[in-house]
Amino acid sequence: MKYFNMAIIFFILLNACGKPSTDIDDFPIIHNIADYDSIYSDKNDAPLGMIAGIEVVDNVIITQNMNDDYFFAFIDVDKGELLTRWGTRGQSPDEYIQISRSTVSENRLVFIDRGKQKIIYVPLSIILKQDTAANVIKESYTDTPDFRTRYLTVIGNKKIVAGSFKEGHFGILDAENRIVSHPFDFPFNYREINGIYRGSTFQSLIKSNSKQCKFAISILCSDIFEIYQISDTGIVITYISPFKHIPQITKKPREYSTYAVDYYNSISGLKDMAVSDDFICFSYSSKSYEETVNSGKGFNEILCFNWMGEKVKKYILPFNIHTFCIDNNCIYGVRYYDDEIIFYRFNMAL
Repeated sequence: MKYFNMAIIFFILLNACGKPSTDIDDFPIIHNIADYDSIYSDKNDAPLGMIAGIEVVDNVIITQNMNDDYFFAFIDVDKGELLTRWGTRGQSPDEYIQISRSTVSENRLVFIDRGKQKIIYVPLSIILKQDTAANVIKESYTDTPDFRTRYLTVIGNKKIVAGSFKEGHFGILDAENRIVSHPFDFPFNYREINGIYRGSTFQSLIKSNSKQCKFAISILCSDIFEIYQISDTGIVITYISPFKHIPQITKKPREYSTYAVDYYNSISGLKDMAVSDDFICFSYSSKSYEETVNSGKGFNEILCFNWMGEKVKKYILPFNIHTFCIDNNCIYGVRYYDDEIIFYRFNMAL
C-alpha cells in the first residue's frame, strides 16, 4: 500500500513537472495590492502582546495570544472594536494551561489543552455572548510513544493531527479519538532520521476545508505542500507541489546523536498558511530561514492557490505583516508598528 501511494505521488509530480514553471513562487498573475484599510489597533485597549495566529469567521477576527492573560481575543471587523477576550490561563476547571494552535470548525473554536490532555470545543456564539459556563465540550485523548500530538484540525468526525508519529507524517483520530492508520509518509526521504524523530525534525502546518472535505499540509523550511481528500472510505492525496527545496538537516551535538533542520542552509519557504472555502494561501520567502527570522521584518509576499493546487495569484502587500488569515475576498494581516498592533484588511480583487 505504501509503494502504491508513492507511485501516486510520483504520477502527480510527473504531471506537475510538465507545466511551464515548477518554481512555487512563479505565478502568471502578480497583484500589487493598493486597496486596503486598517480595521483595528490595540493602542487604546489593553495590549494584545505577541500573536501566534489569527482566523476570520463571519467578520470577526479571532487572535491567539502568546503573552496576554487570555489566550484569545475577538475583534469586530466592521466596527473595528475589540469584542471580548476569552480563555484564561490557570489550573481551575474553566481555565487552560498550555494550548495548541487553534482552528475553527462548524463555528466552534477547537484546540488542545496539552496540560490537561483535552480536546476543547467551544461554540463561537457563546464566547461572543460571554456565556461560556455551559456548552464547552472536553474530550480526553492520550498520546503514546509512537503518536505525539502537537495540534489538530477537524473535518466532520475526524481529526487530522500535526505532530510526531512512528509512521506517516500526519495523524488521524476518529470520533472516539482512536488512532486511524494510513499509508502517507513524507514526500522525501532522510534515512538518517527514523520513526517518531522525523515529526519533531520536519514540522508541518495543517489546515482543513470542511466544505470540500479536504486538508492541506505544508512542511516548514521547504516549498512542499500537499492536498488530501478525506471521506468515510479513506484518504487520497490529490496534489503535491513540484518541490525543489527540501529541509536540509544537520547533526546535533554528539551527546544527542540526533538531527535538526539546518536553518542556515534551508530556505524559509512556505511559512504561515491560511485557507478559505476556495483558496489556500502561504506567506513565502526564498531567503534562508535564519536570515528571515533574524530580520524580524515579517513578509509581504503571499502565494494563493485553489484547492486543486492551481496557482491563482501572487499578492505583493504594500508593507510587511507578521501573520495573516483569509476569507474568500480579503487578506487580513497583523502588523507590529512601534508600540501597537494594527490589523489590516487587503482586497484580494478576485
